[in-house]
Amino acid sequence: MADQTEIPGWGVDGDPRKRPGVPMLLKPRRRPGAHWKEPERQRPPDVPVLKRKERDELTPTFGTALPPRGLSGVLKRVAYELPEHSVRHVLLLLLSDRVDVVESRLREWGRP
Repeated sequence: MADQTEIPGWGVDGDPRKRPGVPMLLKPRRRPGAHWKEPERQRPPDVPVLKRKERDELTPTFGTALPPRGLSGVLKRVAYELPEHSVRHVLLLLLSDRVDVVESRLREWGRP
């Protein structure tokens, strides 16, 4: 039988100093120098912005470049009514992205 230490990957649960994933297992430390406790809030959006059902208000930063529209927007609104941990939430968001691709191609195809 071969020496176990010759097997690639043997002993990965050994010495933590030799494990590349150990830094990710440590709790991150707060770095000094930030002049705020929470980022400055953006001004209220002019377009609809979807947010998680669990949140009372929008996050301090959010995007408005692609507001929900068409069938894909309806699917996204339905998805955001479901809890984020739900498989249906994720599947509806994936489906809405695919529908958005089809909708955008149809819009481009219809242009003169």
